[in-house]
Amino acid sequence: MAAKEITYKIDKDKGDKYANVSLDVARRYKAANADEYKAKDIASLLRATSKLGTLQQAQNLHELVRSGYLALIHADGNGVGSGVGNGADSTDEQWAHFFHRNRVLLRRALQKAIETTCEDETGVVPLVILMLGGDDLLVVCRAAKALPFVVALCEELERLQPENTGDFKLTLGVGVVIANPKVPIHRLHDVAERLASSAKRRFRGLKERKEPARSVVDWAVYTTTWVDDPEEVRRRDWICGTAQDRRVLSQRPLDVLGEGLNSLQGLVCSAEKLKDAPRSQLRYLVEQLPRGRHLAELAFAELSQEAKKALQDAGVNSVWQSGDSPSTTPLLDLIEITEIARLGRGNKTAQHEQGVVDG
Repeated sequence: MAAKEITYKIDKDKGDKYANVSLDVARRYKAANADEYKAKDIASLLRATSKLGTLQQAQNLHELVRSGYLALIHADGNGVGSGVGNGADSTDEQWAHFFHRNRVLLRRALQKAIETTCEDETGVVPLVILMLGGDDLLVVCRAAKALPFVVALCEELERLQPENTGDFKLTLGVGVVIANPKVPIHRLHDVAERLASSAKRRFRGLKERKEPARSVVDWAVYTTTWVDDPEEVRRRDWICGTAQDRRVLSQRPLDVLGEGLNSLQGLVCSAEKLKDAPRSQLRYLVEQLPRGRHLAELAFAELSQEAKKALQDAGVNSVWQSGDSPSTTPLLDLIEITEIARLGRGNKTAQHEQGVVDG
Protein backbone atom coordinates (compact mmCIF):
# COMPACT_ATOMS: atom_id res chain seq x y z
CA MET A 1 0.00 0.00 0.00
CA ALA A 2 1.30 3.49 -0.86
CA ALA A 3 2.20 5.24 2.36
CA LYS A 4 4.70 7.93 1.47
CA GLU A 5 4.91 10.74 -1.06
CA ILE A 6 8.31 11.42 -2.65
CA THR A 7 9.38 14.40 -4.71
CA TYR A 8 11.63 13.93 -7.70
CA LYS A 9 12.83 16.02 -10.61
CA ILE A 10 13.27 14.83 -14.21
CA ASP A 11 14.62 18.15 -15.49
CA LYS A 12 15.63 21.32 -13.69
CA ASP A 13 13.39 23.39 -16.00
CA LYS A 14 10.30 21.17 -15.77
CA GLY A 15 9.48 21.47 -12.07
CA ASP A 16 8.97 18.86 -9.37
CA LYS A 17 7.11 15.57 -9.84
CA TYR A 18 5.37 13.58 -7.11
CA ALA A 19 4.63 9.90 -6.55
CA ASN A 20 3.01 7.89 -3.74
CA VAL A 21 5.19 4.92 -2.81
CA SER A 22 5.71 2.50 0.05
CA LEU A 23 7.87 3.46 3.03
CA ASP A 24 10.53 0.98 1.95
CA VAL A 25 10.77 2.49 -1.57
CA ALA A 26 10.90 5.99 -0.07
CA ARG A 27 13.83 5.01 2.21
CA ARG A 28 15.75 3.49 -0.71
CA TYR A 29 15.08 6.56 -2.86
CA LYS A 30 16.35 8.86 -0.11
CA ALA A 31 19.49 6.76 0.38
CA ALA A 32 20.24 6.69 -3.35
CA ASN A 33 20.11 10.47 -3.50
CA ALA A 34 22.17 11.15 -0.40
CA ASP A 35 25.43 12.95 -1.19
CA GLU A 36 27.60 10.32 0.43
CA TYR A 37 26.18 7.61 -1.86
CA LYS A 38 26.20 9.51 -5.13
CA ALA A 39 28.58 8.29 -7.84
CA LYS A 40 31.85 10.18 -7.99
CA ASP A 41 33.25 8.87 -11.28
CA ILE A 42 35.60 11.17 -13.18
CA ALA A 43 33.23 11.71 -16.11
CA SER A 44 30.49 12.90 -13.72
CA LEU A 45 32.89 15.19 -11.87
CA LEU A 46 34.10 16.72 -15.14
CA ARG A 47 30.52 17.32 -16.20
CA ALA A 48 29.72 18.99 -12.89
CA THR A 49 32.78 21.25 -12.92
CA SER A 50 32.65 22.31 -16.59
CA LYS A 51 30.25 24.18 -18.83
CA LEU A 52 28.36 20.89 -19.26
CA GLY A 53 27.06 21.30 -15.71
CA THR A 54 25.30 24.55 -16.61
CA LEU A 55 23.44 23.08 -19.59
CA GLN A 56 20.37 20.87 -19.78
CA GLN A 57 21.23 17.16 -19.89
CA ALA A 58 20.00 15.23 -22.91
CA GLN A 59 17.58 12.42 -22.09
CA ASN A 60 18.34 10.48 -25.29
CA LEU A 61 20.45 10.66 -28.43
CA HIS A 62 17.75 12.35 -30.50
CA GLU A 63 17.48 15.15 -27.95
CA LEU A 64 21.26 15.50 -28.00
CA VAL A 65 21.62 15.84 -31.78
CA ARG A 66 18.21 17.43 -32.49
CA SER A 67 17.61 17.20 -36.26
CA GLY A 68 21.27 16.65 -37.11
CA TYR A 69 23.65 13.73 -37.18
CA LEU A 70 25.50 11.99 -34.38
CA ALA A 71 29.25 11.59 -33.84
CA LEU A 72 30.95 8.97 -31.70
CA ILE A 73 34.57 9.73 -30.79
CA HIS A 74 36.97 7.09 -29.49
CA ALA A 75 40.43 8.28 -28.40
CA ASP A 76 43.25 6.14 -27.04
CA GLY A 77 46.79 7.01 -25.94
CA ASN A 78 49.57 6.19 -28.43
CA GLY A 79 52.46 3.98 -27.38
CA VAL A 80 51.48 4.00 -23.71
CA GLY A 81 52.53 0.38 -23.15
CA SER A 82 56.19 1.22 -23.73
CA GLY A 83 56.19 4.66 -22.19
CA VAL A 84 58.37 4.09 -19.11
CA GLY A 85 62.10 3.56 -19.41
CA ASN A 86 62.81 0.02 -20.61
CA GLY A 87 59.22 -1.12 -20.23
CA ALA A 88 59.41 -4.50 -18.48
CA ASP A 89 62.38 -3.36 -16.36
CA SER A 90 60.48 -0.41 -14.86
CA THR A 91 59.34 -0.49 -11.24
CA ASP A 92 55.74 -0.49 -10.07
CA GLU A 93 56.27 2.98 -8.65
CA GLN A 94 57.50 4.29 -12.01
CA TRP A 95 54.49 2.80 -13.78
CA ALA A 96 52.08 4.25 -11.20
CA HIS A 97 53.59 7.73 -11.63
CA PHE A 98 53.49 7.35 -15.42
CA PHE A 99 49.83 6.36 -15.58
CA HIS A 100 48.85 9.05 -13.08
CA ARG A 101 50.60 11.69 -15.20
CA ASN A 102 48.75 10.55 -18.32
CA ARG A 103 45.38 10.57 -16.55
CA VAL A 104 45.93 14.11 -15.31
CA LEU A 105 47.05 15.33 -18.75
CA LEU A 106 44.05 13.82 -20.52
CA ARG A 107 41.55 15.16 -17.99
CA ARG A 108 42.98 18.67 -18.13
CA ALA A 109 42.95 18.63 -21.92
CA LEU A 110 39.41 17.24 -21.92
CA GLN A 111 38.12 19.95 -19.60
CA LYS A 112 39.61 22.64 -21.85
CA ALA A 113 38.13 21.00 -24.96
CA ILE A 114 34.71 20.89 -23.31
CA GLU A 115 34.88 24.59 -22.44
CA THR A 116 35.93 25.45 -26.00
CA THR A 117 33.24 23.28 -27.59
CA CYS A 118 30.45 24.55 -25.32
CA GLU A 119 31.55 28.19 -25.19
CA ASP A 120 28.50 29.65 -26.97
CA GLU A 121 26.04 26.87 -26.15
CA THR A 122 22.69 27.27 -24.41
CA GLY A 123 19.94 24.73 -23.82
CA VAL A 124 20.83 21.05 -24.26
CA VAL A 125 24.44 19.89 -23.95
CA PRO A 126 26.18 19.32 -27.30
CA LEU A 127 28.26 16.37 -26.04
CA VAL A 128 28.22 13.61 -23.44
CA ILE A 129 31.22 11.78 -21.97
CA LEU A 130 30.40 8.06 -22.11
CA MET A 131 33.71 6.75 -20.78
CA LEU A 132 36.93 8.23 -19.42
CA GLY A 133 39.68 5.82 -18.43
CA GLY A 134 43.40 6.28 -17.93
CA ASP A 135 44.18 7.31 -21.49
CA ASP A 136 40.92 6.17 -23.12
CA LEU A 137 38.01 8.41 -23.97
CA LEU A 138 34.59 7.82 -25.50
CA VAL A 139 32.38 10.82 -26.32
CA VAL A 140 29.07 11.15 -28.15
CA CYS A 141 28.18 14.55 -29.58
CA ARG A 142 26.52 16.50 -32.36
CA ALA A 143 28.25 15.83 -35.66
CA ALA A 144 29.25 19.47 -36.25
CA LYS A 145 31.07 19.58 -32.90
CA ALA A 146 33.11 16.39 -33.32
CA LEU A 147 36.15 17.37 -35.39
CA PRO A 148 36.61 20.82 -33.78
CA PHE A 149 36.41 19.03 -30.39
CA VAL A 150 39.20 16.65 -31.44
CA VAL A 151 41.35 19.59 -32.54
CA ALA A 152 40.74 21.44 -29.24
CA LEU A 153 41.51 18.31 -27.20
CA CYS A 154 44.81 17.57 -28.94
CA GLU A 155 45.80 21.23 -29.06
CA GLU A 156 45.48 21.52 -25.28
CA LEU A 157 47.25 18.19 -24.77
CA GLU A 158 50.13 19.52 -26.85
CA ARG A 159 50.21 22.79 -24.90
CA LEU A 160 50.38 20.97 -21.57
CA GLN A 161 53.55 19.09 -22.56
CA PRO A 162 56.58 21.33 -23.09
CA GLU A 163 59.14 20.12 -25.58
CA ASN A 164 62.50 18.65 -24.58
CA THR A 165 61.52 17.66 -21.04
CA GLY A 166 62.60 14.07 -21.58
CA ASP A 167 59.21 12.77 -20.43
CA PHE A 168 57.00 10.49 -22.48
CA LYS A 169 54.78 12.64 -24.71
CA LEU A 170 51.13 11.63 -24.51
CA THR A 171 49.46 11.74 -27.91
CA LEU A 172 46.16 10.25 -29.05
CA GLY A 173 44.95 7.96 -31.78
CA VAL A 174 41.41 9.15 -32.48
CA GLY A 175 38.55 7.56 -34.43
CA VAL A 176 35.40 9.52 -35.26
CA VAL A 177 32.32 8.06 -36.90
CA ILE A 178 29.48 10.38 -37.99
CA ALA A 179 26.11 8.91 -38.89
CA ASN A 180 22.35 9.08 -38.53
CA PRO A 181 21.38 8.64 -34.85
CA LYS A 182 19.11 5.76 -35.91
CA VAL A 183 22.17 3.57 -36.53
CA PRO A 184 22.69 1.24 -33.52
CA ILE A 185 25.23 2.70 -31.10
CA HIS A 186 27.09 -0.63 -30.79
CA ARG A 187 27.77 -0.57 -34.53
CA LEU A 188 29.04 3.03 -34.34
CA HIS A 189 31.31 2.02 -31.46
CA ASP A 190 32.77 -0.83 -33.50
CA VAL A 191 33.52 1.50 -36.44
CA ALA A 192 34.98 4.20 -34.16
CA GLU A 193 37.36 1.62 -32.70
CA ARG A 194 38.41 0.53 -36.20
CA LEU A 195 39.10 4.14 -37.15
CA ALA A 196 41.11 4.70 -33.97
CA SER A 197 43.15 1.59 -34.83
CA SER A 198 43.76 3.05 -38.30
CA ALA A 199 45.02 6.27 -36.71
CA LYS A 200 47.31 4.34 -34.36
CA ARG A 201 48.81 2.42 -37.29
CA ARG A 202 49.80 5.76 -38.80
CA PHE A 203 51.33 6.74 -35.46
CA ARG A 204 53.41 3.56 -35.43
CA GLY A 205 54.63 4.45 -38.92
CA LEU A 206 55.76 7.85 -37.63
CA LYS A 207 57.62 6.13 -34.81
CA GLU A 208 59.36 3.70 -37.18
CA ARG A 209 60.54 6.68 -39.26
CA LYS A 210 61.76 8.33 -36.03
CA GLU A 211 59.46 11.31 -36.54
CA PRO A 212 58.18 13.28 -33.53
CA ALA A 213 55.18 11.82 -31.70
CA ARG A 214 51.90 13.52 -32.55
CA SER A 215 48.17 12.87 -32.31
CA VAL A 216 46.54 11.25 -35.34
CA VAL A 217 42.88 11.04 -36.38
CA ASP A 218 40.78 9.03 -38.80
CA TRP A 219 37.11 9.70 -39.42
CA ALA A 220 34.23 8.43 -41.55
CA VAL A 221 30.90 10.01 -42.49
CA TYR A 222 27.91 7.85 -43.40
CA THR A 223 24.61 9.14 -44.81
CA THR A 224 23.09 5.67 -45.19
CA THR A 225 21.02 3.76 -42.64
CA TRP A 226 23.90 1.35 -41.98
CA VAL A 227 27.65 1.85 -41.56
CA ASP A 228 29.91 -0.46 -43.56
CA ASP A 229 33.48 -1.43 -42.77
CA PRO A 230 35.46 1.76 -43.50
CA GLU A 231 38.42 -0.20 -44.97
CA GLU A 232 36.13 -1.89 -47.47
CA VAL A 233 34.52 1.43 -48.45
CA ARG A 234 37.91 3.05 -48.99
CA ARG A 235 39.34 0.26 -51.10
CA ARG A 236 36.24 0.40 -53.28
CA ASP A 237 35.67 4.16 -53.56
CA TRP A 238 38.92 6.00 -52.82
CA ILE A 239 41.62 4.14 -54.74
CA CYS A 240 41.17 4.81 -58.45
CA GLY A 241 43.00 4.48 -61.73
CA THR A 242 45.73 2.17 -62.94
CA ALA A 243 49.23 1.59 -61.63
CA GLN A 244 50.53 4.22 -64.06
CA ASP A 245 47.90 6.76 -63.01
CA ARG A 246 46.88 5.83 -59.47
CA ARG A 247 44.73 8.36 -57.59
CA VAL A 248 43.93 8.30 -53.86
CA LEU A 249 40.96 10.52 -53.06
CA SER A 250 41.47 10.99 -49.32
CA GLN A 251 44.48 11.70 -47.13
CA ARG A 252 43.09 9.97 -44.04
CA PRO A 253 44.34 9.15 -41.44
CA LEU A 254 45.87 12.56 -40.75
CA ASP A 255 47.82 14.41 -38.10
CA VAL A 256 45.37 16.28 -35.89
CA LEU A 257 47.45 19.45 -35.54
CA GLY A 258 49.20 21.50 -38.15
CA GLU A 259 48.66 24.13 -40.81
CA GLY A 260 47.54 23.55 -44.36
CA LEU A 261 45.31 20.90 -45.88
CA ASN A 262 47.29 17.87 -44.70
CA SER A 263 46.07 18.09 -41.08
CA LEU A 264 42.65 18.00 -39.46
CA GLN A 265 43.23 21.40 -37.85
CA GLY A 266 44.05 22.94 -41.24
CA LEU A 267 41.06 21.31 -42.91
CA VAL A 268 38.65 22.51 -40.20
CA CYS A 269 39.97 26.08 -40.53
CA SER A 270 39.76 25.96 -44.34
CA ALA A 271 36.24 24.49 -44.26
CA GLU A 272 35.05 27.64 -42.51
CA LYS A 273 36.01 29.59 -45.66
CA LEU A 274 33.73 27.42 -47.81
CA LYS A 275 30.53 27.93 -45.81
CA ASP A 276 29.10 30.40 -48.34
CA ALA A 277 30.54 28.79 -51.49
CA PRO A 278 28.17 27.26 -54.08
CA ARG A 279 27.50 23.84 -52.60
CA SER A 280 26.20 22.18 -55.76
CA GLN A 281 29.38 23.06 -57.66
CA LEU A 282 31.64 21.73 -54.92
CA ARG A 283 29.66 18.49 -54.62
CA TYR A 284 29.77 18.03 -58.39
CA LEU A 285 33.54 18.54 -58.32
CA VAL A 286 33.93 15.81 -55.68
CA GLU A 287 31.73 13.48 -57.75
CA GLN A 288 34.18 13.79 -60.66
CA LEU A 289 37.25 12.77 -58.62
CA PRO A 290 36.78 8.97 -59.03
CA ARG A 291 35.74 9.30 -62.68
CA GLY A 292 39.10 10.37 -64.01
CA ARG A 293 41.94 12.81 -63.61
CA HIS A 294 40.97 14.93 -66.60
CA LEU A 295 37.24 15.00 -65.81
CA ALA A 296 38.07 16.30 -62.32
CA GLU A 297 40.41 18.93 -63.73
CA LEU A 298 37.75 19.99 -66.27
CA ALA A 299 35.14 20.31 -63.51
CA PHE A 300 37.58 22.43 -61.50
CA ALA A 301 38.28 24.67 -64.53
CA GLU A 302 34.54 25.19 -65.10
CA LEU A 303 33.80 26.33 -61.55
CA SER A 304 32.29 29.77 -61.17
CA GLN A 305 34.58 32.59 -60.08
CA GLU A 306 32.81 32.59 -56.72
CA ALA A 307 33.57 28.90 -56.14
CA LYS A 308 37.17 29.26 -57.33
CA LYS A 309 37.72 32.25 -55.04
CA ALA A 310 36.36 30.32 -52.04
CA LEU A 311 38.62 27.36 -52.78
CA GLN A 312 41.63 29.62 -53.21
CA ASP A 313 40.88 31.26 -49.85
CA ALA A 314 40.75 27.74 -48.39
CA GLY A 315 44.18 26.94 -49.87
CA VAL A 316 43.11 24.93 -52.94
CA ASN A 317 44.56 26.09 -56.26
CA SER A 318 44.40 22.81 -58.18
CA VAL A 319 42.71 19.43 -57.94
CA TRP A 320 45.79 17.26 -57.42
CA GLN A 321 48.70 17.93 -55.10
CA SER A 322 51.88 18.31 -57.11
CA GLY A 323 54.70 15.81 -56.76
CA ASP A 324 52.61 13.07 -55.15
CA SER A 325 52.75 9.53 -56.46
CA PRO A 326 50.09 8.23 -56.39
CA SER A 327 48.18 11.48 -56.93
CA THR A 328 46.31 12.78 -53.89
CA THR A 329 43.80 15.55 -53.34
CA PRO A 330 42.46 17.36 -50.25
CA LEU A 331 39.13 18.13 -51.92
CA LEU A 332 37.11 15.13 -50.73
CA ASP A 333 38.20 15.57 -47.10
CA LEU A 334 37.73 19.35 -47.17
CA ILE A 335 34.29 19.42 -48.76
CA GLU A 336 33.07 16.51 -46.62
CA ILE A 337 33.99 18.46 -43.48
CA THR A 338 32.19 21.52 -44.87
CA GLU A 339 29.01 19.47 -45.30
CA ILE A 340 28.95 17.82 -41.86
CA ALA A 341 27.05 20.66 -40.15
CA ARG A 342 24.30 20.39 -42.77
CA LEU A 343 23.69 16.65 -42.39
CA GLY A 344 20.12 15.91 -41.40
CA ARG A 345 18.81 19.41 -41.98
CA GLY A 346 16.59 18.20 -44.79
CA ASN A 347 14.72 16.00 -42.31
CA LYS A 348 13.75 18.85 -39.99
CA THR A 349 10.66 19.94 -41.91
CA ALA A 350 9.48 16.36 -42.28
CA GLN A 351 9.92 15.77 -38.56
CA HIS A 352 7.79 18.78 -37.65
CA GLU A 353 5.13 17.70 -40.11
CA GLN A 354 4.96 14.37 -38.27
CA GLY A 355 4.63 16.17 -34.93
CA VAL A 356 8.13 15.40 -33.68
CA VAL A 357 9.33 18.10 -31.31
CA ASP A 358 12.87 19.26 -32.04
CA GLY A 359 14.91 18.96 -28.84
